[in-house]
Amino acid sequence: MRAIGPSLADAVPPIAGFLADPVIDLYDANRSVIATNDNWQQNDPSTVAAIQADGLAPTNASESVILANLVAGNYTAIVSGASGTSGVALVEVFHVPRRQSAAPW
Repeated sequence: MRAIGPSLADAVPPIAGFLADPVIDLYDANRSVIATNDNWQQNDPSTVAAIQADGLAPTNASESVILANLVAGNYTAIVSGASGTSGVALVEVFHVPRRQSAAPW
């Protein structure tokens, strides 16, 4: 899943008031945080490589990505601004088929 903010300035038409530095948190049904990300390239190198290989790398380093292998169930993704900032963001969720290679999930 991705939290996109700065790239919205490049949309047609551009989105005003975009969230400059989105942070994404993923919660399970018990309200426990199971993953979080701020600035997608700060994931471990194998996750960054998998995101790039799948063609899902955001165009801006400030955007956030969580790559997770989830079992069926209820989850909640919450996007907030780093340092309490606010603005418009887009949350995208993708189903990415699992690879047999060294993918971390």
